[in-house]
Amino acid sequence: MFFSKPEILSKTLKSLEDTSKAKLEIGKTVYSKSGEYVGKVYDLIFKEHVILGFMISGKKDMFIGREYIANESKESVVLNIEPVINLIGKQVFDATGKRIGTVSRIGRKSNANTYNEIFVKKAFYRFAFPISKDKISVAKKNIILKNSYESK
Repeated sequence: MFFSKPEILSKTLKSLEDTSKAKLEIGKTVYSKSGEYVGKVYDLIFKEHVILGFMISGKKDMFIGREYIANESKESVVLNIEPVINLIGKQVFDATGKRIGTVSRIGRKSNANTYNEIFVKKAFYRFAFPISKDKISVAKKNIILKNSYESK
């Protein structure tokens, strides 16, 4: 971990064994609970010398709090969640299998990993329309609605 054994000046830390350098976290690949690519770590956020979480560069830049980190290795970080931000770009289908459009953004009321609605576009030049979370049956690789959808 270190080129030479450094002297430790600490009342609480006796050894640097089982510790990690912040620079070793930068560049790690981040995966969701299901193994879906989320992004790469580009920064760490600290408060009063405690790591609060990682800044991730992916579909959107995002902060992932420490509470959402399940596992780490030398190369990667695995989350214990499916980040709601990853719904952006997913295809939306109604209950009959008819394609409705693509998720363009997420409606959220807090910073928690939850959403109230998704905004769907039929084409890139069209306006996005909302679909509330209670109308969604499945939100995984694709999004499937509970009922058939009739455009207005």
